[in-house]
Amino acid sequence: MVTIDEFFESSIYSDSDHDSALMEDAHSEVISSSIITNGSSSLSDDESFSMVFKTKSDRIEEYLNKKNKDKLIKYAKKTGLINILYRKQIWPLVIHPPSYCTVEYDNNKKLYFCPIDYYSADTNQIESHRFYGQVRIDVERTLKRFPPNYSDSDRIELQEELIITVIKILIKHDYLNYYQGYHDICLTFLIVLGADLCLPFIDTITKSHFK
Repeated sequence: MVTIDEFFESSIYSDSDHDSALMEDAHSEVISSSIITNGSSSLSDDESFSMVFKTKSDRIEEYLNKKNKDKLIKYAKKTGLINILYRKQIWPLVIHPPSYCTVEYDNNKKLYFCPIDYYSADTNQIESHRFYGQVRIDVERTLKRFPPNYSDSDRIELQEELIITVIKILIKHDYLNYYQGYHDICLTFLIVLGADLCLPFIDTITKSHFK
C-alpha cells in the first residue's frame, strides 16, 4: 500500500504542496543571474518573480498546445504546475479516466464528460457505510489541508463534499478499505477539479496507486 507521502513524492501531484518552495528556488536563480551592482540585484523582487512565473507559464503553454504528455509530466516533476488553472488542464491530460468517460477537445483543452449518476449514492447509503464514521472524523480534523482563504461556511461545505466524495468511491469499489490520509489526496482533486469531475480521476489513481 502506498502512503500519502510516497504518493506525493513519486507523482506529479506533489507540486500542489511544494509550488511555493519551488518558486522560491527559481526566484533565487533569477536574482543570482541578474546584473549585480554594489552587491545587490538590479531587479526588484516582484520583477524577478514575474520573470520566473512567465518563463514557467510559457513552457507549460507550449507543452499543452502540443499535447506533449511526457514533457508535461517531466516538467511538472521538476518545477510544479504554478496554479490550479494549469492543474485543471493538465491532470486530465496525464491521467486516464475510466472508460465510461467521453473525451472532447476545445481550443487544445482536453475535456471529459463523465455520467454523474455513475457514482450516485443516497444519504442513507453514504451515512450507513462502514467507513463513514472514520472518514468524517479524519475530514473534520484536517484543517491545515483546506485553503486558508475559505470562510467557515465554505470550509464546512467543502468538508461535506469531501466526505461524500470519499464514500462514493468506496461504495463503487466495495472491496477497498479506507485508510487515514486517503482523504487528503481526495481533497486535492476535489479543490482542483470540482465535486463531479474529480470522481473519475480519484477512481483512476485509487485503482492504480492505492490498491
